[in-house]
Amino acid sequence: MNLKKLSVIHTTPSSMVCVDQRKIPNEDEIYFSNFKRFLLSGGTATITHWISMYIFIQLGANALIATFCGYLIGLLTNYFFQYHFVFKSSAPHYFLFPRYLAGAVLGGVTNYGVFKALLEYCNETLFAQVIATVSVTFVNYLICRRYVFNEKD
Repeated sequence: MNLKKLSVIHTTPSSMVCVDQRKIPNEDEIYFSNFKRFLLSGGTATITHWISMYIFIQLGANALIATFCGYLIGLLTNYFFQYHFVFKSSAPHYFLFPRYLAGAVLGGVTNYGVFKALLEYCNETLFAQVIATVSVTFVNYLICRRYVFNEKD
């Protein structure tokens, strides 16, 4: 881990001089930390989806309607956490949310394509979905970091 140190000299109320050395993370460490928060956000959204789906089914909803409603709740949960916790955005929602939805659609299409190709190649559903999920996680992170929450453009 290559960290630079920042030395800050300040005085205390008793007029003593203190040197505070803090580590300054490099760009790779910032992105890795951001990616960990992205994974946590996605995991929270997934759990929210599943719990919501379970509740809707227990209330008598059809499983397809329950999973769709759970998906929407998970999608909103994920957006909330990515906006506030992962990317710490200050841009208005009317600007970012449509971009987020476009990224989610692209991620869904990517998931479908990777899953379909692997399923046709190896005919192993679980393997195909695991690889598709891992692939889409990285693709979604790049979409969110470079497009959805990139406030420079």
